[in-house]
Amino acid sequence: MDPKSSAKHPNSITGSEITRRTFLQSSAAVAALSAVPAWLGSSVYAQGDAVLKFGLVGCGGRGRGALANAMEAVKRLGIQGRCVAACDYFADRVKQTGEEHGVPAEQRFVGPTGYKQVMQSDADIVILATPPNFRPVHLDAAIEADKHVFMEKPVAVDPPGCRRVMELGDLATEKNLNIVAGTQRRHQLKYRRHAQALAEGAIGTVLGGQIYWCQNRLWYKQKQDSDTNADYLVRNWVSFLQMSGDHIVEQHVHQIDLANWFIGRPPVSAVGFGSRQRRVTGNQYDNFSVEFDYGEGCSIHSMCRQIDGCWNRVDSQFTGTEGRVWDDRRIVRYDKAEIKLPDL
Repeated sequence: MDPKSSAKHPNSITGSEITRRTFLQSSAAVAALSAVPAWLGSSVYAQGDAVLKFGLVGCGGRGRGALANAMEAVKRLGIQGRCVAACDYFADRVKQTGEEHGVPAEQRFVGPTGYKQVMQSDADIVILATPPNFRPVHLDAAIEADKHVFMEKPVAVDPPGCRRVMELGDLATEKNLNIVAGTQRRHQLKYRRHAQALAEGAIGTVLGGQIYWCQNRLWYKQKQDSDTNADYLVRNWVSFLQMSGDHIVEQHVHQIDLANWFIGRPPVSAVGFGSRQRRVTGNQYDNFSVEFDYGEGCSIHSMCRQIDGCWNRVDSQFTGTEGRVWDDRRIVRYDKAEIKLPDL
């Protein structure tokens, strides 16, 4: 779910507008900087005479990783970047981020309402990387504060949250703000070239395919005597569906988004099943099998799992009337004709 893809927003910087090929090859960097406002290309920023300021909401591994990507991206573009404010539910995470990135002590905020202080800072772009159930609330605050946004996927965990994010996307457009979600396939050069080739008819009409995200289980944390129930939920958000939307939303969203992108439309219906077999804590399922009906005779089988000691596979394949495509690796036509990928 990418409510305002950088490829669509008029003020986003897309890969075709950036001339440094090393930057194009870093998908994480492209995603992090896609939310950069149009004035990044001004002579002031091009000469490195100003600082692009970031605010970080969520200082866990994902948030620190996104901030590191952003710092690397501005460095490659020859721009100065700085994290001016950060917050997290847990104090130790804010402290670690603050020390790593030189965030002033008075701009480090702790607790569930710390995001409000980050929005009051002079950050140009805010990175939203908390557990995804908080995303619509944090995005609302960011757009209200006139901030450009990079937010990790998924953008919400339920239909009301998704609808609110779409409304905020429209509001951001009205306010000339950029929003980019972390559906990373959209920013990776190989996937982008394959998507363009398919749009130009490289394999004809897509009739079906398979998408997989089958891997080992993720982490879990034992509840400590000092933990409240809220502490435990936040620490173990990948195990509670109300925090993550379940792993079919939080993780497998990448492959579902890829199918929507390659086919060119979302499914019209879905039927599937799942179960909970070995998850240690929480209330999520740990396996799903879903058949997505895209209409017009196109059906995609989706499989995702988080269980140790099983067969693993994270990729996709799509079959068309004139050929097949395997993830971002290769496209083959039945008539053996050469496929020339677009030079994006």
